[in-house]
Amino acid sequence: MSDPTFGISINRIDSEPRPAVWSDMSVVGLVGTAPAADASIFPLNTPVFLYSDDNVMLGKLGITGTLPDAIDGINDQLGEFQVAARIVLVRVSEGADTPETITNLAGSAATNTGIHALTTAGPVLGMIPRLVAVPGYTRFHTKGLSSITITDPGAD
Repeated sequence: MSDPTFGISINRIDSEPRPAVWSDMSVVGLVGTAPAADASIFPLNTPVFLYSDDNVMLGKLGITGTLPDAIDGINDQLGEFQVAARIVLVRVSEGADTPETITNLAGSAATNTGIHALTTAGPVLGMIPRLVAVPGYTRFHTKGLSSITITDPGAD
């Protein structure tokens, strides 16, 4: 026996067609470095929204690191009637070497650092980036194992 229902009950059948849900695919998510950035405006591992033509925010970002060049690249690709792109960026600290910087970029899902900080953009900023880039580090990759030592081989 089912629970009693008071009032109107609407049951959706799984095979029914459903309306398409609107989704904004034009917000760019950038994760990168900007060592000269104003930390009060661009705190580490925190999503920050800006328009790509906002000269005040870009001035606070500085000119070093990978984020300023990425924003310039986005502006270079704007269409004839496009003024600016909407960008959610996450600034991470630059490591002592490339592997350490890549570790900072990857971050941690448990602490929402690095690229995982973009997952907090929806609740914090009210927009979710759909185009995600980590500029300047796509050419680096780990090459896998160089050797393996089997200390207790199995049978068959």
